Amino acid sequence: MRYPIVACVLVVACGSPAPEERTAPSATAPASSGAEAEISIDQRLQMGVAMLQRGKCDRAIAEGFQPAIEAFEREYAGDQQVIASRASGSGVLMALLTAASEQRNAVVVGPDYPDTLYMRAFCEIELRDLGRAETTLRKALAIMPDDVVYSCELGHVLQQRNAQAEAIQVYRAALANADMLDRSGAFAPTPDYPAGVPVFNGHTIDDWRRRALRGIGYSQFELGDFQAAEQSYLQVLQIDPNDEQAQRELQLIHQRLQNTI
Repeated sequence: MRYPIVACVLVVACGSPAPEERTAPSATAPASSGAEAEISIDQRLQMGVAMLQRGKCDRAIAEGFQPAIEAFEREYAGDQQVIASRASGSGVLMALLTAASEQRNAVVVGPDYPDTLYMRAFCEIELRDLGRAETTLRKALAIMPDDVVYSCELGHVLQQRNAQAEAIQVYRAALANADMLDRSGAFAPTPDYPAGVPVFNGHTIDDWRRRALRGIGYSQFELGDFQAAEQSYLQVLQIDPNDEQAQRELQLIHQRLQNTI
C-alpha cells in the first residue's frame, strides 16, 4: 500500500545553517491476508497518515499510530525479543546472538512495527514533544538494530535539544548503518531503480548518507568547528554535486571562515 508524501516546512533561524530538512514519512503496513488484526492495523495506519497530511498530529497519534502500535504489541506479546530488519545484517545477527546468550526467545519481523513507532515520533517532533520523540525513536532502534532511518531522525531530535556532540555520534552511526545496508545488496540498483532501491519513504541509501553528513555538518557548525563542517558538506557534494542544502551551508561557512581571518 502506498501513501502520499507530506512536505514538512521548518522555520529556520537567520545566520546559522538550516536544520536537516525532513519529509513526513509515508506509511508501511502489513500486507492484508484477510485476518482482522492485519486489516485493523492497516486501517489505523491510513487514518494516521490522513491526519498527518491535515496537520493534525495529535489525532494522528491518538487515532492512528498509537492503536496500530498497541495492535503490534499484542501480536508480539510474550517473553520474546522482537527484532526487525529491512535487510539481513550484522545488527540483526548480534541481537539474535544476544537473545540466545540470555536464553530468551527472539522473533525477526519486517519493519512495519518500528516504522509505525517512527511515524509516531515524527508527529511527536511536530508537536514539539522532543523528550517523548527521543524515547520513541530509541524504542524503534531497540527493535530494528542499527537502522539508518531512525538514527538520522534521532540525530535531528538531539540537535533540536542542543545535544550537538551526541547528535554527531548518532549521525556517524547512521553512516555505518548505511554501509551495512549497502553490503546487504538488498537496495542495489535495478532496472526499475537505477539510483538504487529506496530504503524508506522513497529515499535511497545515498540519500540517507547525505542526510547524515548534512546533520554532522550542522552540529559541527553549531559547535563552532567550521572547518570540520566544511569537510562534511564537501562529502555531501561528492555524493551529489547538486545538493542545494549543502551548497547553501558551504557558502555560509565560507563567510564565517572569512570573518575569522
